[in-house]
Amino acid sequence: TLINAYGVNHALVTALLSLAFAVLMSAVVVQLSQVMFRRADIAEAERKLAEEELKNSEERFRSVWESSIDGMRITDKEGTIVAVNDAYCTLVGAKREDLEGQSFNIAYRSSDEEDQTATQHYKEKFSARTIVPKMEATLELRSGNVLSVEMSNAFLESEGSDPLLLSIFRDITERKRAEQEIVK
Repeated sequence: TLINAYGVNHALVTALLSLAFAVLMSAVVVQLSQVMFRRADIAEAERKLAEEELKNSEERFRSVWESSIDGMRITDKEGTIVAVNDAYCTLVGAKREDLEGQSFNIAYRSSDEEDQTATQHYKEKFSARTIVPKMEATLELRSGNVLSVEMSNAFLESEGSDPLLLSIFRDITERKRAEQEIVK
């Protein structure tokens, strides 16, 4: 046992310092563990909140999609119909299963050459993001019916997914006929 000139036992001091250091380190580890658990709890709570917000957003979109009187169609970059709502099916006089997975041209009366030209034009506009956001058009359907529509377009883009195009069709045929009658 070494005792210095002041009567201090070095072995005892070393042991006490080691014990104090161990206690201090234990306290630090406990504090860090608590912080890490709190952060994990916060991250889990944030993840659950984000999932809930996404679920609510999806439910709102589904509600609008299903209850809209306007026809809605979602297409991909190739012009393939990804989804249509019931109002779109009614508007173009076709069943959902006959539309989804087909080219957007499927509902319209046109030649193969016109379909190819329209599809190429769509792909170019889609790629450049230059599809007109709002316009009026006259559509000749495969059934032979002719409709005047007001069409709105918006890109749907989300992280990790390919962009899609939402097109909303409002039948304005009666309004156009009334306008023509007024002009006469």
